[in-house]
Amino acid sequence: MTIQAPDEATETKAEPVALQKDELAQLTREIIRAELRHTLREVIRAELTRFLRKIMVIGARLLRKIIRFELRAERDRKSFASASELMKIDEVSAYLGTNRRSIYDCRKARDRAKTDEARKAAFPPEYPIMGTPRFKRSEIDAWVTSHKK
Repeated sequence: MTIQAPDEATETKAEPVALQKDELAQLTREIIRAELRHTLREVIRAELTRFLRKIMVIGARLLRKIIRFELRAERDRKSFASASELMKIDEVSAYLGTNRRSIYDCRKARDRAKTDEARKAAFPPEYPIMGTPRFKRSEIDAWVTSHKK
């Protein structure tokens, strides 16, 4: 077996690449842009993660408040169920889970109604006892079920 020397014509030599000044500046800019894009992506990802965590914490707090409010309202409804048949405006508003202003507005709507059917549909009648308007629980329940749609 004989080993031959490589031909100089077939041999390829790696020549150093001489970059022009403009090409070098362009390449540097592209590298810097790529690094900035990568850094920007990482910053955005970190900020979005932090923001989503805050949203989740706020959502969990809000959900806990809503659940607490609903449990309290349900407890109040159950305690009112064992109370007397006649309720004051405060008791009706707590029973329905609304504010007193809504009850007053419903009373005004009932007073403005022209027909008896419109009055019954607006709000149940009140029974004044010693100057304080009272409402029958059964009529409030019937009014609520007639308005659930």
